[in-house]
Amino acid sequence: PAKALRTAIQARLASAPADVGTRLAAIQVLGTIGVAGDLARLVGIAPRGAAGENALSQEAREALGSACRAILQRDPSAFSALAEVLPRTDACAASALLEAVGSSKDPRALEVLFAAAPVQRDLGPQIAALAFKCGASTDAVVNREFAAWLLSELETARPEYARSLLQAVGTLDDGACVPAMIARLSDTDVGVRDSALWALRRVSGLAFPATPTAWILWYRSEA
Repeated sequence: PAKALRTAIQARLASAPADVGTRLAAIQVLGTIGVAGDLARLVGIAPRGAAGENALSQEAREALGSACRAILQRDPSAFSALAEVLPRTDACAASALLEAVGSSKDPRALEVLFAAAPVQRDLGPQIAALAFKCGASTDAVVNREFAAWLLSELETARPEYARSLLQAVGTLDDGACVPAMIARLSDTDVGVRDSALWALRRVSGLAFPATPTAWILWYRSEA
């Protein structure tokens, strides 16, 4: 029974709080029986590596991600719970949790990513890449606000990050971000230009060439 398992987990952790094997086993068991309320506890249990106080070992990262995915699949309320947990989670653990969300292929995943975006600043590239992978939310307001955040990051982003941002914008935008995408057709980085063109074609359904002129004329007529 789940209650007995929880009691056993607590006893084992109390008797060997620093033992890595015990902590990993506890994560795996909670992944099997856990619910939304266990997500924050998983972060606290996860053993850390020697690289720094908040560095997860690779084994711990995999266990944390696997447990999170299992809970997301089992408990419908886990998505909203995770959106509350991520802003107060260290970046290393948050990265593992975000990867689990991104692999869920669930429309609610974008809301979780959006909750993490303003506070997990160092994870911006991962969040943008996962937004592209997950696709749009069923909530148009979330899509619009997330696209606006992506554009705010684009202003100072390095080329590799800018490509991910533009691809995510192309996935989420309803047309409001078109001018910013047209501007990037003249970027000095070829990858950024290609990503901007892909995004414009995705949003518009058109196949104009990479030159800004045709896109500007089209956008003016649409506006």
